[in-house]
Formats: sequence, C-alpha cells, structure tokens
Amino acid sequence: MLMGPQTIKKTLQNQQMAVLKKLAQHFLISPWVLEKIIQSACLTPEDTVLEIGPGLGSLTFALAQRVKRVIGVEKDKKMATILTKALAENNIANVKVVNGDILNLSLGNLNLHETKYKLIANLPYNIAAPVILKFLKSKNPPLLMVVMVQKEMAQRIVAQAPKMNKLAVLCQIYAAAQIIDFVAPSAFWPKPKVSSAVLLLRPQKNSFFAQHPKTLNVLEKIVHSAFGQPRKTILNNLAHNLDKNTFDNKEAIKQWLVKNHINPNQRPQTLFIHNWLSLVKNYKNFYNN
Repeated sequence: MLMGPQTIKKTLQNQQMAVLKKLAQHFLISPWVLEKIIQSACLTPEDTVLEIGPGLGSLTFALAQRVKRVIGVEKDKKMATILTKALAENNIANVKVVNGDILNLSLGNLNLHETKYKLIANLPYNIAAPVILKFLKSKNPPLLMVVMVQKEMAQRIVAQAPKMNKLAVLCQIYAAAQIIDFVAPSAFWPKPKVSSAVLLLRPQKNSFFAQHPKTLNVLEKIVHSAFGQPRKTILNNLAHNLDKNTFDNKEAIKQWLVKNHINPNQRPQTLFIHNWLSLVKNYKNFYNN
C-alpha cells in the first residue's frame, strides 16, 4: 500500500512513532520505482518472497497480490505491529510479518532452508552489504535478489577490472550483478542524502562454492589479504597479510600467482573473477600443509 508523505506522517503520529534514524528508515513513495522493483523480480503466482524491512508495507501489499507467499522481516517492533494490523484489515492472509533482525535470523528460523524463494528489499544502507553477502553465501541462496541500495554501493558491487574491489569480488564470485536503474532521493520520505539504485543479483546455480563449501574461508582469506592495501601489488599484499603458516615465503606466493597466469606485479583491482576462482581452486597445491 503505497502512501504519500502526509499519510505516512499521520500514520506514525497516530501510533506515537517517529522515523528512526538509527534504522535508516526511508519510506518508498514513488509508484514508478515500486513497479520497477516488481518487474525486475519476474514474479509468478507460485513464488515465495522474503522481504526485508517492509516498514509500512509499500512493497508488501503489491507483492501479496502477485505471489503465493510473502515473509516480511521487520526490525522495528512497532512498525511490524502496524503492518500486521493493516494486512488483517485488508484481508491479506498470504503475508507473515516477523519482528526481528535479519542478520540474526537463519533461513531455518524463517522456514526457508529448503524452499525456493526470491529476496526483495529496500535495504537500510548501514546493513546492505552484510545482508547481501549473508544470503549469497547461504546454503540455500535466493533464486534472485532485487535490492534497493545506495548508488555508490551498487556501483562498487558491479565494478569490473581494472576497478574491482573487495565487495565486487565477494558478490560476483557468487552471482551475476546488474544495476536496473538509479533512484533519486525524491522517491523516498524522508529524503535520504544520497541517490539509490535498484540492484539485481542472480546467484549461480551449482557454483564451485556450493559444491565445495569449505573453500569459502579460503576465498575470504585470499580476497581480504589481497585488498589489504589496494595501491600495492597483489604479491606484496598477499605476502604481507596472509598467515605466515600458509606459505613458506614470498617466493612460494609468487609461484602460486604465476601458475594461475597472474602477474605478481598486478594490483588486485585488475584481476577478473576467473582469476580469483583459479587462485582458490589451486590454493591447496601451494600452501604449506
């Protein structure tokens, strides 16, 4: 149920509530943006959708009309109560509102550990990256994710060599990432200070990491070490940041890079996703075990 600024203000005032800055609450008021999100998710009547941060239900009501089931996770207890009441008053029975912090809830808590689902969210900017990575790395990732994030973050996530960054690698190793559109601050109330973007992520089916989950720690160790100081070469970063028990010496790291067709003097942001994947796959052949 899309509301205008005055209706949102009145609703909050009636419940003796105010916008919580600590939760980065910005309510979507643009019908154009709402429709853009809906279209990007390619919804069907059989879909199950996990919505994070439904707030007063701008997206929730639209989703409920189009899919079989919606699970909305709302951290603000009062907001969750208002939405639950509004859904009941409108005889909407296919939505379950869960009051909780999405970062502290498991798929098992939400009964999604064995269910195919899509994730749609207007994510608070302060938790966007942790939420995205949590679901991309989960044992049962969503079929797709359509999320509203800060414009700058979206651009970082979809970056390509020679402008790769740690977040881009960690996201793209799991999923294809695409910016659907940019969104002006005027699409929200209250207006955020920065522009946003609708981001589409499609997790890879049968990815290497889904088949070899124990390698996730290896991936993160390599990526975090390699981007320790982006202006340094990948060799120097890895030599300085990797656990000394991992490789005997800098020369061993150099051989590992060369074997994977990577110039040791390259900077980490110039590597492609296949380079990072190759390093992970060949890691055990070089580390000191």
